[in-house]
Amino acid sequence: MRFLSSSRPDRCFRARTGGSHSYERGSAVIEAAVAIPALIAITMALLWAISLGVTHVRIDEAAYSAARLAARGASEDSVRLAVQSRLASAEIEMTGDADTVSVTVTDHVLASVPILRGLATPVSATAVVAREQG
Repeated sequence: MRFLSSSRPDRCFRARTGGSHSYERGSAVIEAAVAIPALIAITMALLWAISLGVTHVRIDEAAYSAARLAARGASEDSVRLAVQSRLASAEIEMTGDADTVSVTVTDHVLASVPILRGLATPVSATAVVAREQG
């Protein structure tokens, strides 16, 4: 049987603690104190990016439905009302010629991240649909 005693105290300490020095103690706490806020910031940024993607899908669907409605001959006011029933703060731009109707819907997504609160990112989609003959 081997004992962990030695004439040098640092050898005994390393043998008992797995080789770490006294100045390394507590470094895991410091690393965690830096890593946890960084992970939270990355998670918040990913959630905001997902929010932008979901909003883009909603705006794209609203633009396409508005363009279809306009292609069927609905008035501009009813098209605006249909879009604003889905997206209350959306801006709508309609153009068209004899063959097609184009509707562009733009909305601003506010950042829900506390650091970026108040930052509005514009998200827009355009749909072009052929006019229906009727």
